[in-house]
Amino acid sequence: MPLFRKKLDHDAAEAWKRRWNPPVLLDSPLQKALEDAPQPLFHVGSGTVKQWLHHIERMESFPISPRTHQPLKVAGHRFRHTLGTDLSNAGLSEFAIARALMHSDTRTVRKYRAVSTELLALIDAKMNDHMALIVNAFTGIIVTDLTSAINGDRADRLIEDVAVCGATTACLLDAPYTCYACGKFQPLLHANHREVLERLERRREQTIATDKTTGVLWDRAILACRKVILDCEAMHRSSDSRAQKNDRSV
Repeated sequence: MPLFRKKLDHDAAEAWKRRWNPPVLLDSPLQKALEDAPQPLFHVGSGTVKQWLHHIERMESFPISPRTHQPLKVAGHRFRHTLGTDLSNAGLSEFAIARALMHSDTRTVRKYRAVSTELLALIDAKMNDHMALIVNAFTGIIVTDLTSAINGDRADRLIEDVAVCGATTACLLDAPYTCYACGKFQPLLHANHREVLERLERRREQTIATDKTTGVLWDRAILACRKVILDCEAMHRSSDSRAQKNDRSV
């Protein structure tokens, strides 16, 4: 179990060296040697760790479990599992997790990569961007401003502050959510489409909570919105690149 470091002066450190095991990492020249190989001074036995944890559990300010309303039960396994799961949710590889947990191989770290809510959200975010490119649910045209949009001069065709509707007649659908997958939809290049995406995803979650079949119907609108975001980002990068080239040529 990785131990937190606590600074001790030289005399205190020497005193701990003469005892059975130091309670924490010490300020010692041997710390640099840890980069090359494990050092016995910085390792403690399982019995010692259990004693420390038992002492911590009896502290007055120790956290109370919201489930059992009793002091949390702590053990080396709990710390290791929490660290491994957090690293997995952060997207680290099995090799990085094994290194952090000081394992010699990756066989025992795969359990930390079990699908969790956080990991599912990470995978979903990554996959949705790829799906947005493949499905190509967005079939409209991105416009730089109102003057370059069809119906850009009509206030009744402005969809919030994110787009302009190019249709000749109003469809009376749930704008802007249902608009992203419409061929008449003209999203503005500099609008905050990511904020609309967050609203779309929240609405999808709320719908799925009561009706999974209907909730899935939001998927195409979400993919179309993601495609708009990706296309806008690509257009911004292209514009910045051209500006940099022009600056260098001046």
